[in-house]
Amino acid sequence: MTSNRSIAADYCLNCHMKLTTPFCGSCGQKAHFHADPHLHDVLHEAWHEFFHIDGKIFRTLKVLLTKPGFLTREFFNGRRQRYLPPIRLYLTMSVIYFVTAAMLGHNSHEAKQGKLKNGVNESVTDVAGDLEQALKEIKADTTGENLSGELEFFGRKFSLARGQPYVDALKAHPEEFKHLYASAYPKALFLLLPLFALLLQAAFFFRERYPQYLYFALHYHSALFAIATLLLFFNSKFMMLWLTGGAIYFVVSTRRVWGGTKKAAFARGAFVATFYSLFFLLALGGAGLYAILKLD
Repeated sequence: MTSNRSIAADYCLNCHMKLTTPFCGSCGQKAHFHADPHLHDVLHEAWHEFFHIDGKIFRTLKVLLTKPGFLTREFFNGRRQRYLPPIRLYLTMSVIYFVTAAMLGHNSHEAKQGKLKNGVNESVTDVAGDLEQALKEIKADTTGENLSGELEFFGRKFSLARGQPYVDALKAHPEEFKHLYASAYPKALFLLLPLFALLLQAAFFFRERYPQYLYFALHYHSALFAIATLLLFFNSKFMMLWLTGGAIYFVVSTRRVWGGTKKAAFARGAFVATFYSLFFLLALGGAGLYAILKLD
């Protein structure tokens, strides 16, 4: 092992091009690296990769929150180097939100009750009880005296008895259901992004190509996550403030990107929100169903 931790070469160790700057002009790799990294080096690298030590993430967040639609406009105009790419921004903000929500939710619940796990278990058990009661009521309405317990859809029969094992599993493993749902929920939201972009394109009567609306959707949802993260520190009227902030942000950002009147922007927002909310609820239900089906 060499005693000199910091190594610099005259050529790039990755692509073998001659080096004239601190970064390779061909592949972008650093000219210097640590052959025997310490913990400090690892932490420094993690900070640099995630937060971009040049301040790119902070610059992006500032513009995202103070100038709705500006990032999308800059992206379309080709000025992209100063800010985080749309997809990376979305992933970063979603991670920040869910981590913050988990931390604040854990602390606040423990402060009030001292037993977070019991609170989660009781909530999921209540849901399981409601599902079990619903199955009993449906069975009573459909079986009569023969107790067949079958429903018929489009010529196919489904046994209600098949649902009982999942209800039992939900009651027996509420904590596992919570973790499965928490992992499925962000993925469901990410899958809704293309749909949001398509609805927005329809609201503009397909005036621009679809990728424009998809990039806008990434920036808009990043802003929603940022607003939600800030509102997590205020317990009262969270949903009302979030919806109001999201609506105002939508109007301002769409006008900055594509122009138009406030009235037209509100109309487009109402159109998108009406249909998107339906698919949003389906996504939440789908995440819950996925979590139930994955229970042992």
